[in-house]
Amino acid sequence: MLMISRSKAFFYLVLLILFSPPVLAQDKRLDEGANVVRLAPASFKELPLLVVADLEARQCTIPQTFTKREPHNVVSGSFIKRGEVDWAILCSRNGVSTILVYPSGRVQSVHELGTGSDDGYLQVIDGEGTIGFSRKIDRASIDYVKRRLPPSVPTTSIDKDGIEDIFVEKASVIRYLYRGEWTEFMGLD
Repeated sequence: MLMISRSKAFFYLVLLILFSPPVLAQDKRLDEGANVVRLAPASFKELPLLVVADLEARQCTIPQTFTKREPHNVVSGSFIKRGEVDWAILCSRNGVSTILVYPSGRVQSVHELGTGSDDGYLQVIDGEGTIGFSRKIDRASIDYVKRRLPPSVPTTSIDKDGIEDIFVEKASVIRYLYRGEWTEFMGLD
């Protein structure tokens, strides 16, 4: 039987703790992520019924950030063609969220943008280690989009709204349909 001194055993225990992966912290984030408020599509009375039915068929829920009390992450604007009312919804399925854009409220040709893990949008929100969900979408008006454009895009070509994809209290990306392709550029830092 191999005998080691208490001091050596303590030394090996310290090494094991120091060089082990941070499993406890990682597990806490995942556990807290399971407590994210997620609303059913039918909770949003302003949504067209066909859109609600499509979201339900896709098994979408709409995650809510820690910052707002009223339901959010459903926005309308002219994202595809000026003068039309399109809908953008942050759809979460199986821990992954995607922005779904419904042109004129139709369920054909739905655009899927900005797919990412919900866990990537968890952050500590107070001094006590509370974890909150932090992904939010909003309508970016024509004027706002023009102010945030990269120099390579002329402001005269901006004629509709964009979608601001926000990591609350961190930064944002504006998603804009430009010449038939969704482009991304920096929003607020």
